[in-house]
Amino acid sequence: MAPGSGVVWAQVVGWRSVYFQRPLVSHGVGDVLIPGISLAIPHHRPHVMEANPCIQCNQALDLTPTGAPVMNLLSKRQEMVLLSEASDAFQALGADIERELATGDAPNSVVEKTGFCRRILIESSKLSLLPTLSPLSLGHCVVFSREYVNNISSLILKYPGSENEITAMINNHQVVFGESILFEHGMSPFFDSLACGVTRAHFHLFPDQELDFLRLINDISGDLGEYSAYNPWPHIQYSNHEYLAIHSNRYGSYIWHRTNIPSQIVRKYICIQQGRDVWDWKKMFGWKDMTATMLTWKQAATIP
Repeated sequence: MAPGSGVVWAQVVGWRSVYFQRPLVSHGVGDVLIPGISLAIPHHRPHVMEANPCIQCNQALDLTPTGAPVMNLLSKRQEMVLLSEASDAFQALGADIERELATGDAPNSVVEKTGFCRRILIESSKLSLLPTLSPLSLGHCVVFSREYVNNISSLILKYPGSENEITAMINNHQVVFGESILFEHGMSPFFDSLACGVTRAHFHLFPDQELDFLRLINDISGDLGEYSAYNPWPHIQYSNHEYLAIHSNRYGSYIWHRTNIPSQIVRKYICIQQGRDVWDWKKMFGWKDMTATMLTWKQAATIP
């Protein structure tokens, strides 16, 4: 689907859900405060239904045959509910993000601005999408499992149908930032690592406009050995194993199934293509790109 069109679902003040068909373009009308950014809300709402204040939007997903995305935008009131009444799983995810902040190079002065709830761009019943603290480009985001599972394959095995939420996340991201690659270092349930900052299942979405995808695959293969092509992503057969998965809509999906995969190997080879000599996320706190990603999202979600 070309960027700039689609069906969007938004939660706004008053626990209302709004479905509407419109292009994603930037024009300003009345702003409503949401965590960290402001968003223009439409004056005319063709269809309104009550939303669950706990942000359980799985029933509100509206994936059309063309893959049109679903967007959930949090209001300030919703943020307060999330902070005060979040589930144990959601609180655990917040703890992971706090650990991410604590172990990285984020200045103390910006910790409040980069708290988990304030960075959420989309949320579904099982997933949260937010900009990474150490982006390699504008639009570099991470999708976290809200429940503790070791990898995305395990999430789909445990909750059949959750791949629809994954599709919605990817489609939303691509509407705003264009084609992206998806990569995941899927962990074994028997291995708990903080190397990448969090311990639960998550995958990255990285805009690929300036990325040589086939070179990336070849570089990684030089370190990890032979890969397997697979379809669709993710394959549930890997739920109890460590793996590295990379997907491109243009070039297909690749997986390396082995142990002791360097957690930042994809970051490393993307950075090499970019001409950088540093790729460790703990040394690359990127407030500028992160806030630019949030602003771009806000502008794309502005409704004329």
